[in-house]
Amino acid sequence: MTEVTLQFELGTKRYYVRRCPDQPRPKTRGEGQTMQPHAAWLFDVSSVAIDDVSPDCCGVPLAERKVGDVARLVEELLGYGAQQFRQIVLLPQGRFERFLVSNSKDRLEILRELFDVSLYRKLTEKLKVDAADIRREIEDGYRLNGQRLAAEGFASSDELRAGIASALEQYELSQLAVAETSAVLTLANNAFAAAVSQEKLFVEVEAAGAALEQLEGKLLEFDAVRARKSRAELARRMADLDSSLTDARKRHAAAVTAKASASDAEVHARDAASAAIALLADLRSQEHEIETLARKVDEMGRHKQVLVDSAERLTEHEKALGALDSAKQGHDQAALDQQQAERTFEEKSAAFAAAQRDALERQGLIGRRDKLKIELDGAHAHLSATQALEKAQAEYDAAAAAALDAQTRYHHAGEEEAARESDYISAQASVLAERLEDGVPCPVCGGSDHPQPAHGTGDAGLLEKAWRGAQSASIAAAKIDREAQSRASSTKATLEARQATVSDLVVPQRGISEIDTEYQHALAAIEKLGGVADVTLLAKEVDELRDRKLTAATKLQQANSTLGDATTAEALSRQGYADRIASVPETLRDATVLQAAIDAARADLDRRKKAIADALEQQQSSQAARIKAEAVLQNASASLNDCADAVERKQAEFESRLIELGISEDAYRAAIPDIDLIGELEGSIVEFDKDLAAARGRQIAARNAVGSAQRPAMEPFRLSCNQAQATANDASRHSAEAQQKHRSLLELQTSLADELKNLQSLEQSSGSLRGLAEAFDGQNELRTTLETFAIGAMFDQVLEAANLRLDPMTGGRYRFERDTVSVGGRSKRGLDVRVHDIQTGRAREIITLSGGETFIAALSLALGLSDVVEMTHGAIRLDTIFIDEGFGSLDTENDAGTLDQVLQVLQDIVGDRRSVGLISHVPLVQQAVPNGFSVRKGVNGSVIESRLQ
Repeated sequence: MTEVTLQFELGTKRYYVRRCPDQPRPKTRGEGQTMQPHAAWLFDVSSVAIDDVSPDCCGVPLAERKVGDVARLVEELLGYGAQQFRQIVLLPQGRFERFLVSNSKDRLEILRELFDVSLYRKLTEKLKVDAADIRREIEDGYRLNGQRLAAEGFASSDELRAGIASALEQYELSQLAVAETSAVLTLANNAFAAAVSQEKLFVEVEAAGAALEQLEGKLLEFDAVRARKSRAELARRMADLDSSLTDARKRHAAAVTAKASASDAEVHARDAASAAIALLADLRSQEHEIETLARKVDEMGRHKQVLVDSAERLTEHEKALGALDSAKQGHDQAALDQQQAERTFEEKSAAFAAAQRDALERQGLIGRRDKLKIELDGAHAHLSATQALEKAQAEYDAAAAAALDAQTRYHHAGEEEAARESDYISAQASVLAERLEDGVPCPVCGGSDHPQPAHGTGDAGLLEKAWRGAQSASIAAAKIDREAQSRASSTKATLEARQATVSDLVVPQRGISEIDTEYQHALAAIEKLGGVADVTLLAKEVDELRDRKLTAATKLQQANSTLGDATTAEALSRQGYADRIASVPETLRDATVLQAAIDAARADLDRRKKAIADALEQQQSSQAARIKAEAVLQNASASLNDCADAVERKQAEFESRLIELGISEDAYRAAIPDIDLIGELEGSIVEFDKDLAAARGRQIAARNAVGSAQRPAMEPFRLSCNQAQATANDASRHSAEAQQKHRSLLELQTSLADELKNLQSLEQSSGSLRGLAEAFDGQNELRTTLETFAIGAMFDQVLEAANLRLDPMTGGRYRFERDTVSVGGRSKRGLDVRVHDIQTGRAREIITLSGGETFIAALSLALGLSDVVEMTHGAIRLDTIFIDEGFGSLDTENDAGTLDQVLQVLQDIVGDRRSVGLISHVPLVQQAVPNGFSVRKGVNGSVIESRLQ
């Protein structure tokens, strides 16, 4: 089985593709052959070693067998498809200018793939959805209003107003019935109330007896409560002495704590005073050191003055040292220059003799090479032009036939669309005509008379579907026709350019291989001689080097004399400075070191004086603190004695009160919780006595109220009231229903009015949003969507970048500019391209350019597109471009060296992040590109040879 495999890297990932084309294979059963269908596979082999990848070890499958799935995934990974690859990255021979002469729609599709303008498309779609939602909300609101009216049985607002008046009348009638039944109910209720009052008297006699019996059963319980209250009152009389005794004990404990704290503070203050006295004595014993430090500071001040007075001698010595260093450097440089001049003179003399020999031989070889080059370029140009002419003729014939066929199909599709649209309109008109009524305005024209309503047959939905299908087919046919006409125009322009190129060329007299062999021999001989040397320049350089050698020797003698003088001057200045500063110790002769020593001695002197002053202040403050602590301790001892006496006195008073009241301390402690409950206990006792007296009085009053009366029967009175109540309830219910009906209709009327107002407000407020959505969707004066506008802006950047390449390639003659088209009386800029000719001052169509100019223009546009796509961080990275042929159409000398200019621009953009691959048979292109591959034809097939320099 024949198959093709490819392993490629993309970022940090590595992928493996297998493809098996359509091919015959032996049948698995029986004899003969069958066709193996086209199949492809895509695998992720990032985790497999590159040498281990094979059909049996191919990593993770991403798509299998289906060619379409594999192609789609590869396009998603790369960011562009095969068509865009051939138009932007790899430009095949004969199609180099295809992207340049593409129409606006084709170029729009290419740019949409390269530039990420999805934000504008998503914004447009979002606005369309929002506008559609608002439009649907308004339509649904009006529809809902009609449905709400219909649900209540009304066809219009006028019927609703009549219904409200009728409901109000029904409500007023029901109110009269309610008044009548209420009067009957009042009479029945009065009779029943009298019977109830009599019954309550007998019930009260029974309840009063039961309540009295229950209270008399609690007499023993409340006797115990009275005893508990008496004990609590005695405990309350003891509470003040108990509280006073507790406070005295707390003050005694606080006095004990205060005395202990005062004692500790007195000990601490006494220790601090002793330490301060000892520190002050120690510091005063070192006062003689302060006088020593003062004398030392004065002596270092005198040293400082000596250094200041000898500063002039130090400056002279430093200048002498600088002069000595400069003299040594000058002497060393002069010696080095003299040696270099000797060596250079000898080398240049030998080179001059060799250059004289090579110059004579080179002149003969160059004359022979130039003649062969002219003859070889002419033969190549004629062969390329002839092949290009044959191919252009075949492409034009095919494109013309396709354009004629596309035009015929487009006319047929337009006629079919018009017929289907007419059928659909007729059917729609007939449906509308069936709903017309005499006297009712027509929703289309507004007239009330309908003398000739439309007639039509067929299902409107099916006819609309057929019309939409025909419309889509017509649009597709129009697109195909435009593309076909564009291709025909492009191929015709290419054919005419190729014919003009062939007619302008001279027919060669011998074969290319014969000329090329002789030409290569001449080149090899010239290359063997090496680089060209300028003999006249070499002779001049030899004379200059001879003079330079003599000059260098003279300068070396002068440098020796200057070095001796500088050495003597430095020794004299050094001795004079040493004599001046002999009285200053050697370690303090540096001004910075001396100043640091003075500052340190002064700081030590100030520190010692401050320490004595601080110690004296500390001794005085600690002595005052000790005296204060002793006084506090004496006060704390006296307060403790007073508190102890108070505790004994309060304890005696507490025990005396217990004896006076006749209660033990344990009984007092037990009754303390009830002190707060005395009021509550007393209240409960009073309440019980009050309730008991009231119960006894209630029983007597109830028996007196009944007297000798008989107990009534309640059931007949109750039945009469229930019947009257039921009748009154029915009347009230009917009245409430009538009132609710009237109220609901009023609320419906108000709600519909509010909803209508809201819908009108929404329709008015959303007008801007809906208008913006339509404008972004292309419903504007220029008929341009937001996405297309954004792509146009990006295309302007592409043309600017392309002009940066086109300008140097054409010597500043041409510049790209976007064409303008007229839409609705206005002009807009499409994606069609023209070139502005500086020489004529006018814009030209692309098809008017010559073959070489068209090649340069397409190359510039491709390079500009590559620059902008990479700069804007698009979906792809165009760091490589391959150019197949086209260089044969460029001249080398007659037109300011166009080929040289193009190759120079390509060479300028080559770097670490950009590569350019050239596919050409032009020898000068091969010479300009140092690294590459050559394809050699042989008896057994073609062979690839690597060219590296």
